[in-house]
Amino acid sequence: QTMTSAGKAAKKAAKRARRQGRTQPVLVAGSLPPTYSCYVPPTDPRDWKDMETYYQVAVKALLPYADLFLCETMPTSLQAIAAAEQACITATPAYVSFTLEDRKETDTPTLRGGETLQDAIATTLHRVPALKGILANCSAPESITGAMPVLAQMVGSRGLSFGGYGNGFWDTTSSWMKKEGHGPISQEGIAGGNALESLEMHRHRSDFDEAGIMMPQAYCKHVEQWVAEFGATMVGGCCGTGPMHIRAVRDCVDEHRRSTPGP
Repeated sequence: QTMTSAGKAAKKAAKRARRQGRTQPVLVAGSLPPTYSCYVPPTDPRDWKDMETYYQVAVKALLPYADLFLCETMPTSLQAIAAAEQACITATPAYVSFTLEDRKETDTPTLRGGETLQDAIATTLHRVPALKGILANCSAPESITGAMPVLAQMVGSRGLSFGGYGNGFWDTTSSWMKKEGHGPISQEGIAGGNALESLEMHRHRSDFDEAGIMMPQAYCKHVEQWVAEFGATMVGGCCGTGPMHIRAVRDCVDEHRRSTPGP
């Protein structure tokens, strides 16, 4: 019922935006989240059946309202595949977005479940080749920047969409997970098990407000790099971002398009 209500509200908002004269498409994304914690994924292979059942129900509830399905904040390829397989049964375009450990841009991009992003992408696209794109989300923008070369090489080079939408908090998810005693989980059949490393990001307090939320223009510096340097085709904002951030992202993308010569 919650999904159906949300779908109806989103579809209504999209129609209202179209009536206001927007020239660009206004689409509704049907969100398929992890069935367990976004950050502490399941390790029991028997959980697969539960995931499959959940996503069957979720896809059916959202299908009348979704212009696309977004299997987002996935901590392992196992969760991503469970969601994406059900989404791709429909004719609605489907995308996967992974959540990453919050690390320095120069570190190997790694999912919160322990897999490298490279392995997760390869496994997911092998199992669900009908996907239209792969992104990274619910992670520090710096971590998503570090993931962009992998996304561009493994996803963008196939002609698929790729990009990211990061968190806007001063305190990263990895930092508080470490305080709570959580770290990457090694699973049978899944590469990983890397120790959680310190973030060691070079951040400036002036980029954040008094509540510890990244300023929209500071956030957009990351987005601009994703688009201009790596060619990201899907960008946005996740936890700790709001309407002002999305407005700034829209302006950033529009400015890039105006300043980039067409083909």
